[in-house]
Amino acid sequence: VNIFIMNSIFLNKKNRNIIFAVIGLSLLISSCDIANNSHTGTRHELVLNSPLVNRGNTPADHVIEISTPSYKDIQSLYEGADTDIDHVLAAEHTPPAFLPKQVPGDFAEIKETEERKKTFLGFVLLPIQAVNATLLEERRHLIALQAKTKGTPPYPQDVQDKLETLAQSYGGEATFENLLMRIDEIPASLALAQAALESGWGTSRFAAQGNALFGEHTTSLEHGLQPAGLEPDHGVKVEAFDTVYDSVASYMLNLNTHAAYQDFRTMRAKMRKNNQPLNRRKLAQGLLSYSERQHAYIEELHLVIDHNKLTRLD
Repeated sequence: VNIFIMNSIFLNKKNRNIIFAVIGLSLLISSCDIANNSHTGTRHELVLNSPLVNRGNTPADHVIEISTPSYKDIQSLYEGADTDIDHVLAAEHTPPAFLPKQVPGDFAEIKETEERKKTFLGFVLLPIQAVNATLLEERRHLIALQAKTKGTPPYPQDVQDKLETLAQSYGGEATFENLLMRIDEIPASLALAQAALESGWGTSRFAAQGNALFGEHTTSLEHGLQPAGLEPDHGVKVEAFDTVYDSVASYMLNLNTHAAYQDFRTMRAKMRKNNQPLNRRKLAQGLLSYSERQHAYIEELHLVIDHNKLTRLD
């Protein structure tokens, strides 16, 4: 299993063992309002009430954000780094050290389905790997701290302060056991598949207007977009984000903290304890609350992952 560490992703010039093929059925969702489909029932219970500043993390200093108003900017981003999406997805080149700022508003203009899917995956892969890298770096520091203190309380005050600070961000008790269960990566295959389904492969208006890749809901008037089919005073909106990185960071924090995904975190922690690779098929069962369609939604995730060979990225 490849662990996507920021330095090795963006700075190491050796080839990564990421074999990525975009094949199979066309699963493209049209650019309809995602709030008009299945994500309106259970999802209302998973409302984010805190402001964006209290959710997510920040990218590494050496990663450069770049404006991407068009899908052509994504392609140019790769070409400007002396590579292209095909080579990166085929593990012949490493991804460029850039983060796209926004979802291009013209994904739907790519008429060839496989080209559209490939461009979207090449686009969203960058922030997914970047956020996972920061989570894994935080996790490594926490594990090192645990080893230094032998994990037995009472801890020195500076260690306890660190645990308290992390617990404020990730929830639960300020213990190594709790925080290590929460501070961990989301398998790239699951994140890519959910981004594809929730954003209509980047074509939904929420993605184009608010960098909303994962259909998160909010009660915030400032950070929300009005779903079609709901009255303006309904109180629930689709969360909008300043950047694509913020969207991915919020999504991962949601899975790492919300009570609805406790089973997901418990299964992941068990795999870690047993030194097993993160099994995305088992972990996907912990995402039943993400959609009111529950098992049908999970099967659709599996279909996207299998037909696009996304497990290779794990």
